Amino acid sequence: MRALVLPTILIAAVGVLIWFVIAAAQIEMLRLVPLLSFLQVPLWCLLAVSCHRVLLDDPDQPTVVDGVWLGRRQLRYLLLAVIVSIPLMIYGAALPLLIFPRFDLSNPSIGSGYLREAAELALLVPLQYVSSRFSLALPAAALREPMSLAQAWSESSGNGLRLTVILLAAPTVVSLLYPLISIETLGSTMAYGVLITATNIMIGVFSIAALSYSYNWFMNDGLGIDYEQIA
Repeated sequence: MRALVLPTILIAAVGVLIWFVIAAAQIEMLRLVPLLSFLQVPLWCLLAVSCHRVLLDDPDQPTVVDGVWLGRRQLRYLLLAVIVSIPLMIYGAALPLLIFPRFDLSNPSIGSGYLREAAELALLVPLQYVSSRFSLALPAAALREPMSLAQAWSESSGNGLRLTVILLAAPTVVSLLYPLISIETLGSTMAYGVLITATNIMIGVFSIAALSYSYNWFMNDGLGIDYEQIA
């Protein structure tokens, strides 16, 4: 479990730094936000690889150094994660193109509310379905077990919708709660940023653990995970 500590701390530190830059509201500093956000990608990769290895009881358990070392295993995981995420990248790119031009921008009330949420969900679910089925290859990559994307698709056959629900559950629930909090409610941008950063880390770790659980279930019929490690 020690291998999870350093990448988690680094992700939190970069997340808080991003919100510090946003709170400063200076044009020169705001240019750092995309760079800092990009920096979080390999850090999440380090955390995910170590988390999969711990939860799936890899015989070669990760060390503290493994938690911050971007080696061949981690780079392969990162490349695979980018490929698996392509459907979600399509979602991010298509959302403004497919939805926003349909509404009258002079009327802010149009394009908001349930209609917009339903349209976003209708676009997200099928793309998340594809990404979820391919994602079974990620824990395999963390364990250095051979699994192609075609094999991942085959292994998840008949369980794609279930896997999609498992991986979407936490982000969806939390996204519904986000409107209940605001910078004004918490009193400062930094307080809001710290809360958002902590929440995102919890969602991320939960999603990684859920993927480990799903991989173990499909490949080993639910045997092999020490669930006390998740608690």
